[in-house]
Amino acid sequence: MRDKIISTIESYGMLLPGDRVTAAVSGGADSVALLLFLAEMAPQYGIRLAAVHVNHHLRGEESDGDEQFVRQLCQRLQVPLTVAQVDVRARCRATGESMELAARQLRYDAFYRAAKGGKIATAHTQDDAVETLLFHLARGTGLAGMGIPPVRDRVIRPMIGCTRREVEAFLRGRGQPWREDSSNGDLQPSRNRIRHRVLPVLAEAVPGAGENIARFIQLAREDEDYLSAQAEQLLCDSETEPEAWQRGPFLAAHPAVAKRALLMLLRQYGAPVSQRRVEDFLAAVRAGRDWQAAPQLSFRAAGQCFCACAGSRETPYFEVMVDLSAQPEEVRVEYLPGQVLILKKWQMDNFEFFEKKPPEDLKNLIDYDKINRVAKIRQRQPADRYEPRGRGCTKTLKKLFQEAGIRSLARRGSTPVLADEEGILWVEGFGAAARAGVCSTTRICYEIICRPAGGSAPGECGN
Repeated sequence: MRDKIISTIESYGMLLPGDRVTAAVSGGADSVALLLFLAEMAPQYGIRLAAVHVNHHLRGEESDGDEQFVRQLCQRLQVPLTVAQVDVRARCRATGESMELAARQLRYDAFYRAAKGGKIATAHTQDDAVETLLFHLARGTGLAGMGIPPVRDRVIRPMIGCTRREVEAFLRGRGQPWREDSSNGDLQPSRNRIRHRVLPVLAEAVPGAGENIARFIQLAREDEDYLSAQAEQLLCDSETEPEAWQRGPFLAAHPAVAKRALLMLLRQYGAPVSQRRVEDFLAAVRAGRDWQAAPQLSFRAAGQCFCACAGSRETPYFEVMVDLSAQPEEVRVEYLPGQVLILKKWQMDNFEFFEKKPPEDLKNLIDYDKINRVAKIRQRQPADRYEPRGRGCTKTLKKLFQEAGIRSLARRGSTPVLADEEGILWVEGFGAAARAGVCSTTRICYEIICRPAGGSAPGECGN
C-alpha cells in the first residue's frame, strides 16, 4: 500500500516541500491509515502536517468516542489537530438538504477553514471511486462523473489507488486500531446499498471487477482531460469580444467538444445544467436562434455569433485616461458609478519597508519608471492577456477569471484594468504585471487601490 500511495503522490505532484497539509481524520480505517502514512513521511516530503476532525453529532456517544479517539491518536503522533463541531440537523431544517448532503457540505467547510489556504488530504480509496462511478452511472453521467478525481482544487487523495482491504492490512501490520462507524451498515443510503449489495455480487460474478473498473476510471479521466482541454480551446478561439462567440467553430467542432464548451459556459455563469439543457443550447447555436439559460441570462443570436446577455446585470463600458506625467501624489478615478480607483504615489527610499508588507499589498504596486506616463482604466478586452507579478507565466484574463472562480458576467465586466500602450499594467484581484512590478531598484511607485466611492481603504501601504 505504501508504494501505491507514493506512486500516486508522485504521479499527480500532490506534495511539494513546504506544503501545509491538513489530513481529514474521521477515526475510520481509511483516514487513520492516511494520517499514519503522512506522519511517517512528513520529514521526507518536507511538509507541515496537521489534522482536522469533524464531529457531526449524529450518533450520540459514538460520535464523541470518535472525536476522543482522534484526539488521542494525534496527540501520540504529535500532529496538531483542529476539531469542528457541526449541527447537521439544523442545516437540513434550514436548507431542505438530505442528511448526507448537509453533512458533506459542513464537513468540507470545516476542512477548508482548518487548512487555512493549505492542502487538504482526504482518505478516499479505490473502493470509494468504484462505488461513486456505479452510483453516477445509475443516475446518468458523462466522463466527467467517472469516479473521484485524485486532485481537485486544494484537495488531494493520496490513497485513491489503494483498496480497503489493503488499508486494513496496513493498519493490522502496525497494530493500529480504528473506529467502526455503525452508520456504514445502514442500507438506507444509496451508496451503502451499492457497497454492501452490488459490489460483492459484481466481484463474485467477475473476479477482479474492482481493479478493472478502477483502470477504466483512469482511462476515462484521461479522455475527459483531453476533451475538456479541447473545449476550453474552442471557447478561447471562438470568442470575438467579451461574452460573444462565433458560431462557426461550434458548428465545425465534434459534438463531444462543443457540448463540453457550452456546459462550461453554463457553469461559468451559474446557470442550471443538465444533459438535455446542453443539447438544447447546442441546437440553438447551430440554428442561430436565441436561447434562455436562466431567468436573468440568455444567449442571443447575432448573425454568425451568439452572445451572453444578463439583463439588468450588464455593466456599461468604461475607459478613463490617467495622466501620470507630472507625478501626482494621488489620482482618484470613478470608473463606474460608486466605484473608485486610486493611484497613490510612494517614494521607495527603503525597499525593505515594502518587502515586509503582506503579498496582497506588494502585488498592487507598479514601478513608475517602467510604465508609459499616460495610461487608462478600462474594461477587459477580448485579447487581454498578461503575466501577473510572481506567476511566471502569461495567461488570458478569461483564464485567470476561470481559475479564480469568477463566473458572474457583472463581476467580470466591472473588473478594472490599468493599461498603457504596451499592454496591461495591473488588474484588480490579480495585481501588477511582471513588467511593471516593483523591485529593489524602484525609486517611485504607485499603489493601486479599488474601493466603493466614499469608503475606506484598509491595507494601504501607509504607516
